Amino acid sequence: RHHHHQQIINQYTLEKSFTMKDSVSSGEGPKESETQQQEEQLEGDARNSDDVKKDKPSSTQYGWTDEEFEQHLHAELKKDLIYNDYKGVFDLAPKCISKWRQRYRGNPSLWKRIFQKQRVLKEFIEAAPIIDAVQKLVENSDLGDSKKYTIIDLACGRGYLSMILSELLPPEKVKKFVLVDKQWPMHGTDPKPSHISWTHIYGSFKECEDQSIPNYYETWPIPLNTSKQDLKSASGRRKMEQVYFQDGPIILVAVHLCGILSIKAVELFNNNPSVQFFVLKPCCLPGMVHAKRHEVFQLGPTHSFDAELVCMAGRWKKNVWRGPPRTQLKSYFERWAENLYLGIDDGDARKIQKHVKVQSKGGYQNEFLFAERLPGSELLWKDLFCQPIESIGEAENINVQ
Repeated sequence: RHHHHQQIINQYTLEKSFTMKDSVSSGEGPKESETQQQEEQLEGDARNSDDVKKDKPSSTQYGWTDEEFEQHLHAELKKDLIYNDYKGVFDLAPKCISKWRQRYRGNPSLWKRIFQKQRVLKEFIEAAPIIDAVQKLVENSDLGDSKKYTIIDLACGRGYLSMILSELLPPEKVKKFVLVDKQWPMHGTDPKPSHISWTHIYGSFKECEDQSIPNYYETWPIPLNTSKQDLKSASGRRKMEQVYFQDGPIILVAVHLCGILSIKAVELFNNNPSVQFFVLKPCCLPGMVHAKRHEVFQLGPTHSFDAELVCMAGRWKKNVWRGPPRTQLKSYFERWAENLYLGIDDGDARKIQKHVKVQSKGGYQNEFLFAERLPGSELLWKDLFCQPIESIGEAENINVQ
């Protein structure tokens, strides 16, 4: 427990040196700009889930037992177009989510806030290629010398990706998760309504939380640690690197990063040799402000591109897209993902860009960028090269260097 407290003290020391605003920036897309609206809507959304309506403190009083709950989630996931391509993690996901349900049993209001079926399944499906790759890398790694991975989850939101991975990965190979988001409360302070609630991560481990609820922090198979960081702040990133990126090996995951946050994620990989494995799923395009300034984005030692090529007007507001038809943005997004891929420094690494159709109903954000410093995992890369996706009715699109 002393060790866990020391981790929190270290994060607080780092965060206290930052000057950050709690307000959410606009124009970059749903990941950051919708956080507060999603916080406010979740309680109401959860009441629309039939299985949540029946949730009571004892499994024998549930509408469903845990086994029935898992069967229901599995049946829902099997309907997805990429199920056959990632069957392993799809089959394991219901058990992981069921463990959340067991953890929060006796606290139905927290469970309702955390679990809204369609949202949680969507988060899982869109991260499935990343979960699959990280699982294969970790399980087949032989680090030796008692080393363990640290997994850093950028712009994590509530932390669903790390929550699943904590239940899925072998604790003997992963030391901890660092959940990075500018909307977390700062350690050592009382949370505000504008913050992402961390109750589901810590419970009564935090003295500022209700001490009558369980200590959730110590129930995670692999510890989850929140860190309030503004990835757009250059000084913030430097200080974050000093604290989190000095001791490897690190796995850096970045799902649904909006706007220039994707650039910052690539820079963190390029600038830190301790990052062994990097996965990025870009989200929204950069805002027009960068194009109006005639900015040129520089990534890596040799790659640069004009902001005008990838910037587009539009923003998310209360879960509604305000801007050009999203179908018109597809070519811009593909150009954006291509330039991010080219900006990954592969001087001491190998990389691959894959198109996996995780969005099938008008969505176009289906690009995944993987990079690993050499020497890498041959088994993982063989799998990345060979994974079929003919089942979605399209030929696989792979960019390799």
